[in-house]
Amino acid sequence: MHADLTLDAFLGYVGTWSAVAKARAAEGQDPVEDLRAAIAAPWGDPRHARRVTWPLNIRAGRKPEALA
Repeated sequence: MHADLTLDAFLGYVGTWSAVAKARAAEGQDPVEDLRAAIAAPWGDPRHARRVTWPLNIRAGRKPEALA
């Protein structure tokens, strides 16, 4: 799966992760700001969209008719 995201859009997405919410609650600070500081220079122009790619896994099956 992939999406073309600006820096703010990418960091907004990362900010939705449950692990980030737990870190905010536990530490009282936003770890996304540390990430912004770490990747801002390599990202370049923050308005420039970059392709972000991550795996998408789907587990599918069929319900046996006897259980329907």
